[in-house]
Amino acid sequence: MARQFTSAQRYAISEGAKKRDAMIRQIIKIAENATRNGRENYQDALISGTTGIGKTYNAEKALKERGIYPVVLTQEATMFYFGTALMTHHYYFMKHRKSPDEKLVIVLDDCDSFFESKGNINILKGMTGKQGSRVFQYNAVLQHHLLTEEQLNIVEHYKPTNGTHGFHVNCDDVVFIITTNFKLPYESEAKEFLQKNGPTARANRLGDLSAIRGRLVCKDFIIPKTINWGWITEVCLNDGGLDMLPDEDTKYELLEWMWYNWDDMTETNLRTVEKMALEVLEDPDNYKDNWEADFLIAK
Repeated sequence: MARQFTSAQRYAISEGAKKRDAMIRQIIKIAENATRNGRENYQDALISGTTGIGKTYNAEKALKERGIYPVVLTQEATMFYFGTALMTHHYYFMKHRKSPDEKLVIVLDDCDSFFESKGNINILKGMTGKQGSRVFQYNAVLQHHLLTEEQLNIVEHYKPTNGTHGFHVNCDDVVFIITTNFKLPYESEAKEFLQKNGPTARANRLGDLSAIRGRLVCKDFIIPKTINWGWITEVCLNDGGLDMLPDEDTKYELLEWMWYNWDDMTETNLRTVEKMALEVLEDPDNYKDNWEADFLIAK
């Protein structure tokens, strides 16, 4: 007889499924918004949520189902590297786009580093929003040795017209969908903190972050750990993620192990489940020891 989940685990799976469905519905709305013609009909979006719940995967899927094949960029260590990637994709998009209404859709994957400094936040503010000119501005002196020969040629088309350093990319024809693990504060939260603590560095940062939130369509999916486990479990059981395992008891054993070790795991996402399942197949006599070695924080 196959083992059964506890009532608490069944509740987590049910709630996880509801949260996942809600996220997918919101992402579909964002994708539909990105397909509309005319700048007045769209707004850049930010999807924040717990690690491993499929934010970027579902954004890509929803876009492709609507005939849009986005450029997916993972935020690099610096804005310079992100900017050069944006510049390169924008250059070729403008050369080959089929109509003036076509937009370059860029999914920025796990962009927590966008929010680490005031300089990054200011760049993000400049390239998003509905009002005014949307421009990515990199105003520092270029380190030409860090550019490829291709980029050296392209950057000539993006030099600032005011004679300053760096390069500027007009983003009026770009739609950004940003995914992050970081929830931006509301304006009311930033104001409340300022009133209680005065004009501190923290208050200024919250004000900057809330200003970004005001420029974007923000959808938040920060969920508690039990619901996160239920979310991943529901996907694994219903989308065939554990079909490689030999029987139902082994699937249950893997998911239950994650339930009891969640706080000590080094990673908790669908890729983790797949890797754990592969270890069962590769070393059926010692897979639990391997799980502990590979997926638990060393103590």
